[in-house]
Parts: sequence; structure tokens; C-alpha cells
Amino acid sequence: MRDCPSIDFVARKEFDYTVVEYAQGKPLEEIAGISYLKDGQIVHNPDRPQIQDLDRLHVTEIYKRDLDRHAL
Repeated sequence: MRDCPSIDFVARKEFDYTVVEYAQGKPLEEIAGISYLKDGQIVHNPDRPQIQDLDRLHVTEIYKRDLDRHAL
């Protein structure tokens, strides 16, 4: 992040809700599961808990459309 100032933050692990919170304008200091640069120091917020209900993500149709199961 120090080498590329165009990167605002890095989402770690469970990023699905993390990027939504960022898009909704939530301050970086309040978003779980990210690392970001503040005053020249990299800050690591606490990890976001693992998603327990994957059905809430509504990605099944996207995976069905885009995932090449034969390439796995």
C-alpha cells in the first residue's frame, strides 16, 4: 500500500460484506477485515467473522453462469 497510493485498503478473508460497507461509505476505521494506510502506518482491523449463511450472498446464479467447473 505504501508503494501504490491508489490502493485505499486491502480486504482480508471474508470480503463480501466488507466491500459493501466501504461502498456504503462506512469509515475504514469501522470496517472489520481490512488493512489500510493511516499516517504512513499500515493498520490491520480485526478479522471479520466467517460467513455462516452463504445463501445470503446470492451468488449461486453468478457461479452457475461464470464458474468453469471443468477447469477445477
